[in-house]
Amino acid sequence: RGVSIPAPASGWDAISPLASMPETAAITLENVFPQPGYVEIRKGHKRHAILGAASIESLMPYHALVASDDKLFAAASTVISNVTTSASTTASIALSGLASARWQHVNFSTSGGNYLWACNGADAPRMYDGTAWATASVVGVTAATVINVGVFKNRIWLVRTGQISPAYLNTDSVQGTATPFDLTGVFDKGGFLQAVGSWSLDAGAGPDDYICFVSSRGEVAIYTGTDPASNFTLKGGKPTVS
Repeated sequence: RGVSIPAPASGWDAISPLASMPETAAITLENVFPQPGYVEIRKGHKRHAILGAASIESLMPYHALVASDDKLFAAASTVISNVTTSASTTASIALSGLASARWQHVNFSTSGGNYLWACNGADAPRMYDGTAWATASVVGVTAATVINVGVFKNRIWLVRTGQISPAYLNTDSVQGTATPFDLTGVFDKGGFLQAVGSWSLDAGAGPDDYICFVSSRGEVAIYTGTDPASNFTLKGGKPTVS
């Protein structure tokens, strides 16, 4: 006789005994996603572009002032390729001879236009202006050690390999002198700086955004201010691991 079995909309249950598990729970979930009252089948995929045998390690979108000028770049092995348009032929190479395919990136808007700004901790940072790629001329720190990047108060902030202190560029700038911001003694668990980012208390609706520095040991230092050279103030920190 036929039996009606409800969809496992409650999701995966790895705790309850099988005999007492709700009918809406699943022992395993493969290629389905629980939704309110039903499950959604995982969609398939199709080939967008051909880059060769190397694995793609970074995807970097460029957002232009006009949406039709947006671009998409993929990094694999020692190259960055333009994969904006789906094609059956090998994607065009935009940059080659690179040391790493693991790039961190931001889209940064300046008075001179929009830029895709990327770094990987092995090569000098690169930037794309909507037309061409160029090497960002960063002085004051060793440019090839810049491994992560963030944006706060119209400045690009740089995280450097094996350093606890970040550096920052001038406002409205994608290159130039990078000034270190001393975080020596702020973290008490050691390690190095892992990331930098902004934190808003009101979803970005007001001017009270904070900048957060995250260490490799899970500590977070939170600062407020507009100019790191004159009015940055440490607001607090929250260790996230013991």
